[in-house]
Parts: sequence; structure tokens; C-alpha cells
Amino acid sequence: TEAEARLAVKLAKQQEAAPLPVGKLLHDLQVHQIELEMQNESLRESQLALAESRDCYVDFFDFSPVGYLTLDARGLINEVNLTGAAMLGRDRSKLWQHNFSPLVAPADADRWRRHFVTALKADTKLICELALQRPDGLRFEVRLDCLKMVKPGTGPVLRVVLTDIGERKRAEDKMRELAVSLEAQVLERTQTLRRL
Repeated sequence: TEAEARLAVKLAKQQEAAPLPVGKLLHDLQVHQIELEMQNESLRESQLALAESRDCYVDFFDFSPVGYLTLDARGLINEVNLTGAAMLGRDRSKLWQHNFSPLVAPADADRWRRHFVTALKADTKLICELALQRPDGLRFEVRLDCLKMVKPGTGPVLRVVLTDIGERKRAEDKMRELAVSLEAQVLERTQTLRRL
């Protein structure tokens, strides 16, 4: 409406000065039509590029080697990628709007609750290591990298990266066992040498 009003004013001024020939007006309209078609084509190309970019993001998100999930302020899962769902041993659709706390092994439940409350107040990334428990009873160790995000108009959410640290924990346990074994061997040899 505003553009039409401006055009009317412009045309009135032009008609006062000198009326435009019909051929010139037709030419100008055809030029504007072609410009609009070019802009529409550019918008379609941008829309296709955006769709490809979104699809690529979705693939990276879903097939990442780590689990991603988003928790709302009540601890409900709002988003989870395929890797995260596989780690948790559940179908992704059954995890949405499911409370995360029951997935934490009972021995670590209090620690998780304290960490969750702290992470929702923090302005930096917080890390926590604890055990999660799948529906089949399998327990596994994870590292949780948690970062609070606030979107305008909504409450805070917690972005969580789940990294399975079971291999690392097993390696640490093995190293401790070896250290204890070596210490015992050194002690035994030291005692043998003292006797000699």
C-alpha cells in the first residue's frame, strides 16, 4: 500500500512534468517483472542451499560419534540424536519428554541432581562423570559436558554431550592394577635383597 502511494505521487509529478509514453511504461514494467523473476530464482536457490545445509547438519548431529541431548529446566529430554539414543538403549521417540534422571545409575543420582542444578545456573561449560543405566540393566560410564543455553522467550535449557568413557575407565583400572602389582613385586624384591 505504501509503495502504491509513493508510485501514485511519483506518477503525478511525472505527468505534471511530461507524460510518459505507453511504450516506455510497458518497457519499465517488463524490466521490473524480469527483476522480480531473478529475485525469485535467487530466493529458490538460497532455499535449496539452506535445505542442503540443514540436511547436512542433521546428518552430523544424528551420526556423530557422541551423544547429544537437550534438557529443559525440569530435566526432560527435548532433543536427542541417534547416537545418544543408542547409548541410552532406547528408541529416540521414547526418550522425548522423558526425564533424564531415571537413566542415571542409582549410586550417582544425587551427584547428577546437584550437577544439573549447578549447570543450569552456570555461565560456563561444566563436566561431570557418572554411570548411566540402560533398560536392560547394563551400566556404562559417561562424561557429560553440559552448557546452559537461553533462547529469548523461553527458559534455560541444558545442552549435554554424552561421551562413553568406559574404555578409558577400564584402561585406568588396568593401570592401577599394574601399578599395585609392580609395587608388590618391588617390595618383595627389596625384602629379598635385605635378607641377603
